[in-house]
Amino acid sequence: MDNKINTNDHSDASVFDVHTMKKDNELRLKSAEQDLSFSDNEKNTQTNKNDLANPFLTQNDPLTPLADTTPVSKSNRSIERLNQSTKDIATNAIQIPQKTFSEPPKKNKSLLLIMIVFVSVFLVGIIIFIGYILTNKKSDTPNVKEPTSDVLTTDTTATDTKSPDMTTDQTYALDLPNYISFDVESPTAKNEIRDELKTIVKAVAQQDPQKPVSFIITDINNNPVSFHVFALSSGMNVSQEILSSLEENFELYAYNDPANGVRFGLVIDAKNITSLQEALKKNELSLTDSLSLFLNEVLIDKKNLLFKDSAYNTHPIRYVNLDPLESYSIDYTIHEQKLILGTTKNTLRAIIDSMKTIAPSKTSTDGFSY
Repeated sequence: MDNKINTNDHSDASVFDVHTMKKDNELRLKSAEQDLSFSDNEKNTQTNKNDLANPFLTQNDPLTPLADTTPVSKSNRSIERLNQSTKDIATNAIQIPQKTFSEPPKKNKSLLLIMIVFVSVFLVGIIIFIGYILTNKKSDTPNVKEPTSDVLTTDTTATDTKSPDMTTDQTYALDLPNYISFDVESPTAKNEIRDELKTIVKAVAQQDPQKPVSFIITDINNNPVSFHVFALSSGMNVSQEILSSLEENFELYAYNDPANGVRFGLVIDAKNITSLQEALKKNELSLTDSLSLFLNEVLIDKKNLLFKDSAYNTHPIRYVNLDPLESYSIDYTIHEQKLILGTTKNTLRAIIDSMKTIAPSKTSTDGFSY
């Protein structure tokens, strides 16, 4: 009986739990920890739901009421970057550094190179075209032969003819002397002077000035040549009496006579007028030989030569016609210490008009009369 009772008591002890104060305290603490754990899980869950429900609200957005300091996983950060607001995108874009280019694009360099090549080709084409035109013009110019004679050609046909080796655009100064240089000591000086006179005839005929052209003769060192040296080098054979009465300074003149063509004249300083007059009176006829260099080898009948008196603007003149047509003559006068000669009447008068030092004056001041 006692055993039965003990057995039952043991079974009842397994069914009914005896509550003690210690056990109750342990149960309460356990329950409180579970409640705290549940509350934390619920709070985290709620936060994640809010984040997913408002993807456009970020930690930096001013519309977010409170900043969450809870650590965010990598997946959450990626979602936040993808779901940024327009304002955040603009802010981040400003912070992106701008790229700078240290050299211009290659396309601009290529365009500049093409332009340079095009301009170069264009300029070369123009030069070739101009050269082609100039070559054709030269080939079309007729080749005119020079006269073989040493005679100074002054007729209309000769003056209109242009030689290939002559500078056709040569012009002479009219208000100042022009300069002619040659080697006075050369054995061929005479021929050089004759050739230079031919060139002057052609150039003056083409230029056709309305007044005489003045020339000063110089040597190869550009020093003026005296009349004595010029007369000797050119073979003028001037009378010694006349030559000794003349100074060294002189000028050569070329005038396109409207009636006869280009003719020459001389203006020579005189030493003494009285002695010069006497020398001229004795040797007048010798002037035809002295001036033959300028007379184009005109045929002269010396037996019938006779100098006569004339006047031009109060200037007393002595003259003689050398051919029946009066295309050549020797006219001379003395004025203000100068001997003035011309190979036609018009040439002498033109030289007198063009000389600045000569002005109309009384005949008595010259004392030149025969």
